[in-house]
Amino acid sequence: MWRFAWHLQHWRHSTVLKRIAAPLCALVLYALAARWVNEHVLAGRLALPASALSLQGASIGLLLVFRTNASYARWVESRVAWGRIVSHCRNVMRQSALWMNADVETAAKKKALRRVRGAAWAFSRCLANRLSGPEDETPLRVELETRLESAAAARLLRAPNRPLQALADLASVMNALPIDEKRRVEMDKSVILLGD
Repeated sequence: MWRFAWHLQHWRHSTVLKRIAAPLCALVLYALAARWVNEHVLAGRLALPASALSLQGASIGLLLVFRTNASYARWVESRVAWGRIVSHCRNVMRQSALWMNADVETAAKKKALRRVRGAAWAFSRCLANRLSGPEDETPLRVELETRLESAAAARLLRAPNRPLQALADLASVMNALPIDEKRRVEMDKSVILLGD
């Protein structure tokens, strides 16, 4: 319920409204002009039968239902895709934690896992930024500079395709892990699935 109230308060900042404002204003002006001409010039002689409006209303209603269903299907598809991304990132972290060689010191293991975790997070965050608007640039910059090493954050911020750069960084970090080759290939499959 609170989301509905928030949208009612902030409708002036709607990106959809900004995109359709010009055609909407043109249609409103056209309708007002048609009504003024009908009342003042034609003296009310121009009238449409009610059946034409009823048929038009029914067809517009069906069109809206189909558009709503298509929109909902796209939303469900995007949720499934995002769920796959989260699952593959978890898989990369699980593999990194479990498959690291046993002779690695605890401090080195924690540092390596922190780098993998940061790279996996950076991929999902950069992908979310690519799907967001320009208002997400400042929060992204702050989060990257806070969570990652300065060189990695700077590389991501200047990259033309940030999710792809983050994926390359993740592959590079994983390649540096002390893991045998067979397991490294399995982990690389998870990174490939993230890129698909």
